Amino acid sequence: FEALQPLISLSLAHDNGDIALLAIQLLDTLKELLMGPNEKNQRYVLGTSFLAVCNRFFSSTCFVSLPDDAPKLKGTDMTSNDMRCFLKCALIDACHAMLEGSASKESRFLAKVLDNFETRNLYAQVLEAGQVLGL
Repeated sequence: FEALQPLISLSLAHDNGDIALLAIQLLDTLKELLMGPNEKNQRYVLGTSFLAVCNRFFSSTCFVSLPDDAPKLKGTDMTSNDMRCFLKCALIDACHAMLEGSASKESRFLAKVLDNFETRNLYAQVLEAGQVLGL
């Protein structure tokens, strides 16, 4: 996901959703590997730059103003904003899987996750979604 992250915005700006769809598939696979919870996989992912990439993605990926007749991404029935929404949902699902079962783990695991994840990004995403929905 880290290798794809810088390319996602570029591909969406050119009305191409292929890289974003690949990123969603990667995130769904990662989510499946973490769920259960699978503590070994969760600890492994925690030792990578995954949460830093999540922070970078959330802070750099914003919805853009599109006309009502905005073009659909090649090969999809979605606009670039639709794809951004699906990407953010897939990323939140993967982060949720990372935290699954954390209440039963020692507090060091949860503390390390929270140290590496900027919760203000989730707050900003909720506010941004509210603006997009007109709330």
